Amino acid sequence: MINTKCRYLIVMALGVVMNEALYAFCHYFQLPLWLDTSGTVFAAVVLEPTAGLIVGLINNFYLAITSGNNQDMLFYAVSAAVAVIAGIGLRRNGRIDWTRLPMVIGLMILSNCIIVNILMLWVNKGVVGSHWAMIFYNQAIEWGWPDILSSIFGTCIVKIMDSIATGLLLPVFFYCLPKGLKSPIDISDNPLSSEKL
Repeated sequence: MINTKCRYLIVMALGVVMNEALYAFCHYFQLPLWLDTSGTVFAAVVLEPTAGLIVGLINNFYLAITSGNNQDMLFYAVSAAVAVIAGIGLRRNGRIDWTRLPMVIGLMILSNCIIVNILMLWVNKGVVGSHWAMIFYNQAIEWGWPDILSSIFGTCIVKIMDSIATGLLLPVFFYCLPKGLKSPIDISDNPLSSEKL
């Protein structure tokens, strides 16, 4: 078993790499997802919510520097919300409880839609921020929806798909994680620990 500090550093580094790699993958292939909080959620569940908060902060700081847009730091609110929701929501009596995953995904959808739409309305003055959100926005406009509702609709559709994908990838990432990087409580008697699958 790897010592705790080393385990934390490795899992948190993996979380940052996952955030950046999955975001780049989705961006490159123009998928209707971001997946830029997948590593944040992963660290929050595998370690603790605080680890997810740190991974999310590093991710948003990196995005703000590389994009030259300091407003990316405001979206840390999304990372913080999903880290707390997943890190606390998926644990029961200290153990990961995968039966709670649908509830956690639902709460992630709710928080993502609320926070991202508030930021979109405040920071971007109601202008949607991604290619796919614009497609859904335009569809809502064609249906005769008002501009603001169309913006909210476009953003929510993307965040719903993103939250579902992030939640469904989480058990896969957990399964792939080497046993030495998992908490001892998550290895024994867990129906979804890697040796039980």
